[in-house]
This record gives sequence, C-alpha cells and structure tokens, in this order.
Amino acid sequence: MAQRRELTAREREMALVLSRKAKAFMDLHGQSQRKMATGMGWTPGTLNQYLLGNQAINYDALFTICAYLQISPLDVDPTLAQRLGHPELQRL
Repeated sequence: MAQRRELTAREREMALVLSRKAKAFMDLHGQSQRKMATGMGWTPGTLNQYLLGNQAINYDALFTICAYLQISPLDVDPTLAQRLGHPELQRL
C-alpha cells in the first residue's frame, strides 16, 4: 500500500477551516456528515478524510465542499485566487 505524503501547513489549515465550517453548517441545518457526503456525491469516509486532514484536498473537492456549504473557497484559502492566477476572484 502506498504511503500518503505529509500535508503542508497550508493544507492542514484548510482542513481545519473546512472542518469548522462543516460543523457549523451541520449544527445550523441539523445535518449529519453522512447526509452532507451523500449530497456531495461522496461516501462519508471520503468527506471525513478531507475534514480530518488525512487527505490533501484538491481543487475539485474544495469547490464541491464550498458549494455545498455555500461559502467561498477564498474563505478556506485566501491565497487561492493568486495561486491560480486569477486575482479578480479576490473580489468574491
């Protein structure tokens, strides 16, 4: 079995922010993590791995989670627009 690489500090911070925002969303809407994962088209284990910071989150996953939580990806990673070369996204 291939060993996972260690997450960067930025990736760990993103997981922490996403975890907090997901928890707030679940509390506000009375949803379980299982229901959230299903709503995103994922297994609960997949979502859990991202939220725990056990798996580095890719852009597709980040955008999927943010869309579900109705937040901007910039709330999770303020450097995203600059790193993607789209400074106009910073206005979102």
